[in-house]
Amino acid sequence: MSEFLNREQLLASVGKLPSEVVDLPQVGGKVIVCGMSADAAMALQQSMTKPGVKPGEIDIDQAELAFKMVLNCVVDKDGKRLLTDDDVKVLRAGRGDIFQKLATVAMRLNGLAGDEGNLPAIP
Repeated sequence: MSEFLNREQLLASVGKLPSEVVDLPQVGGKVIVCGMSADAAMALQQSMTKPGVKPGEIDIDQAELAFKMVLNCVVDKDGKRLLTDDDVKVLRAGRGDIFQKLATVAMRLNGLAGDEGNLPAIP
């Protein structure tokens, strides 16, 4: 049984966003993929929720979510977004193997997928 956290421990742990260096041998380099802050994740969810959905229900296009996760979670060494929203056109037309690898890591770091990249069922 794990021990209960105190306030300071909890705040210290939630204040650290996860990140992972992703090796892309296909292109001879690496990138950093990070988790999103709670504010950024909520804003993304709100921006993607289809009109007319009742409060508490989620109806999100999974493919669109994957593209937005890559756009928002691939960062430079200073933690700033590497890609802009306009880069989605290149991602959509580009290499699926690289996109899938980045999307899988972004989803996992944000609690939206397991290690194998499977998205959870959304009720």
